[in-house]
Amino acid sequence: MHTTLKTLFIILLCIFQFINLFAQDRIEENGYLKNPAFTQYGIVFTDNYSSAIYLNKDSKIEELVSSPGCGYYYSVSWDKNRVGFKLIDENGNQIPALVDLSSKEVVKLHEPVKQAGQVSFTKDGHYAFTIGEQLIVSDGNTYQLEYYSNIAPISPDGNYVAYNDNNDQIWLLNLNTKEKTMISDSELGYFYPKWSVDSQKLLYSGFTGIIKVYDIKNNTTYVLDEGHNPSWSDDSEFVIYYKKEIEELKLINSDLYVSKFDGSTTTRLTNSPDIFEMDPQFSRYGERIIFHNYDKREIISAKISGEKKSLSEREVLYKCSEKFKIKYYKLKSVPGKMTIENVPYLHQVYDTPNWFWGYYACAPTTAAMVLAYYNILPKWETTCSSPYSHKSYWGRYICEKYHYREYYYNLGSSPGGHATGYGGYGYMWNGNHRPSNHMDDYYRNHGMTSSNQESTSWQKATNEINAGRPYTMCVWLTSSGHLILGKGIVEGQHTLIFNDPYGNKNTPGYPSYDGNGAMYDWPGYNHGNVNLATAGSGVPWCIATQYSVLAEVDTLVDDFNLENGFYLHTQSPASMAYWFDKNEGFNEHFWWTYTTSSDTIDTCYATWTPNLPEEGNYEVYAYIPFIENATSSAKYKISHAEGESEIVIDQSDNADSWVNLGIYIFEEGNNNRVKLGDADGIGGSKIVFDAIKWLDRGGLGLDFYADDTSGRAPLTVRFTEQAQYTPSTCSWFWDFGDGCTSTERNPMHVYHDEGIYTVSLTIFYEITNYTETKIDYINVSEPLPGDFDLVYPENGSIVSTLTPLFYWISSSKNESDSNLDDIISQIKNNEISGINKY
Repeated sequence: MHTTLKTLFIILLCIFQFINLFAQDRIEENGYLKNPAFTQYGIVFTDNYSSAIYLNKDSKIEELVSSPGCGYYYSVSWDKNRVGFKLIDENGNQIPALVDLSSKEVVKLHEPVKQAGQVSFTKDGHYAFTIGEQLIVSDGNTYQLEYYSNIAPISPDGNYVAYNDNNDQIWLLNLNTKEKTMISDSELGYFYPKWSVDSQKLLYSGFTGIIKVYDIKNNTTYVLDEGHNPSWSDDSEFVIYYKKEIEELKLINSDLYVSKFDGSTTTRLTNSPDIFEMDPQFSRYGERIIFHNYDKREIISAKISGEKKSLSEREVLYKCSEKFKIKYYKLKSVPGKMTIENVPYLHQVYDTPNWFWGYYACAPTTAAMVLAYYNILPKWETTCSSPYSHKSYWGRYICEKYHYREYYYNLGSSPGGHATGYGGYGYMWNGNHRPSNHMDDYYRNHGMTSSNQESTSWQKATNEINAGRPYTMCVWLTSSGHLILGKGIVEGQHTLIFNDPYGNKNTPGYPSYDGNGAMYDWPGYNHGNVNLATAGSGVPWCIATQYSVLAEVDTLVDDFNLENGFYLHTQSPASMAYWFDKNEGFNEHFWWTYTTSSDTIDTCYATWTPNLPEEGNYEVYAYIPFIENATSSAKYKISHAEGESEIVIDQSDNADSWVNLGIYIFEEGNNNRVKLGDADGIGGSKIVFDAIKWLDRGGLGLDFYADDTSGRAPLTVRFTEQAQYTPSTCSWFWDFGDGCTSTERNPMHVYHDEGIYTVSLTIFYEITNYTETKIDYINVSEPLPGDFDLVYPENGSIVSTLTPLFYWISSSKNESDSNLDDIISQIKNNEISGINKY
């Protein structure tokens, strides 16, 4: 019985964790209602992806229009008979449009263009929208704004238009005087201006969630509160909005608030921990409000008291009981892109170790991508099982312990009650730590210059990306906030390209394994992608980072040159858990580990690979920083042109100095290396790994010469090799240019034919070879004319004569032959008797 109850308890606990884990993901995937508004014909609203606009009347739902992002920033005319929105076709072309609620007819207001704006209305029935930098009003007037602003609402009286510039500041244009005034303070980025009914006040939101009202008559700006999706009351005196409560990236509550336009009073209208009230709006006459309740997927109407202090008479106008049919769109045509190359992608769930529950790990995963981009930490391999078996090289830093810059990342935090995560996750979530106050420090701890920006702007974000610096952004892609990494810009749009560690919200399923290159639209803009502020207001905070990357390696390789000449081995049985470091030594940093008792097999090791400008003799030096209990038997293995040499150095006796490892011949390029491992045959000591340098001690000096470089054929030439380095293991190969070759060191060769010949000598070493070539080196002219040749038997050379004479002499059978040179000499001197002449 006890066993059965225990098993049942474990099953229920697992089910509870599963429900807790996927609750918010299921809400997003199943869809929920957003931005409900009163009209003469029922309630209009959109879905959480803004993929369509719907009309609810008598509990019946009718789809008015569907198009990528058409539900973003839609507007309702003041007479409540029309809905203004933006159509985006499959090629990304934009069309301002409206739908007549009486006929359900969609009216396109302009031909398709690349930059069109949202539609707004005046009280007298006119509408306005932007095309590029121009505002077009249906009364026939056009106005130049200087910037493309997607949201540029015309005031109800038709006298003003509000719009954004490229730095996310709010401007007013007086349509009568053409005077332009910036009304925001430049301290934050702002978006989504909304006019009061009396046209005298402008409501707008900051990227941090702050709500402000500008009073035109008094030229005064009021700060109300922080919240989401504010809207006006019908009497222009109050602003209603909602606020969220978030703990550990989990939305735990949201409630409705109302403030006087000048911020003098603020009232909490709801206080219901089990109900998530969102997106409130006043009715036409201000007697009732309308809102939705997120996960319950209901549209609710409630009566608001005259003094705007309380709600009563709640009524469910519509309840969605089935899964919402979210529409996903893929645009066929995307403009040009500017993307920072080689930013590694990591998924917080699928690229972390299998044991780790990564659903809350967007911040440390984003940080790990930045560290990987700058090659600050070595690859640390793990095998991940989902969504298929694959290798991840930086996922372990997200949740496992490691040392860097003398800091031990051993703080732990348990995500959602699951196994404790360390590394970046533990650092950002331990105790009172949060990414908002510790992610910045995490970057700085890894040697970066880091700036936490409580507010950003389009200009700031694009400046960082254009400078080649990935941009960390906290955004409202989800109801509880999300961290992503900006890495690119779509040309001609207010759209950024990201590495989203949870996937791509433009595609079905979230999380998904397609977050590399996800495109999201900037707050206040709509190009058919999911908006960064889709579940809140603006961009709460960002972090700009810089890192001084060392120059490309040549003859000096430092331990900072990871993935660029320096390699630190962390694969099993090694691990980053076995590596330590100190902020000392060459360039103020070195790695160290403990030695093992093995004499031959290294567990942890490092290699240094230079990129030498040319082959030659190089003297190799290793920098050895001071450390207590240093090994006396550090075995440096130098790979060079002849093979590998091992030099044993006593690190304890050479602290804080460059130590000579010898002179060797090295190839040009990056085919040479030095390796140092932890196997010293003793064990228990410390062994250090810092910088290695190669000093050029001159080239190989490979050369050769010929004793005669010109003459008549047949020409006999002796070649002599002159190489600076000729070990016993090397070999020679001569190419004389006439089809003949030799493998002798100093050969003799006869050129029989007239011509000019190029000669080359190649010396082969054990793992490389070097060649010296002399162009047109041997010049052989034509032979002297004659009817025959006399040949020297000794070397095959030919004696030519114009008037040949034959001499012969008899000799006894047993008499030895004389040297031909001696015979000729005797003949010339008439010293031989018994000669017959012909």
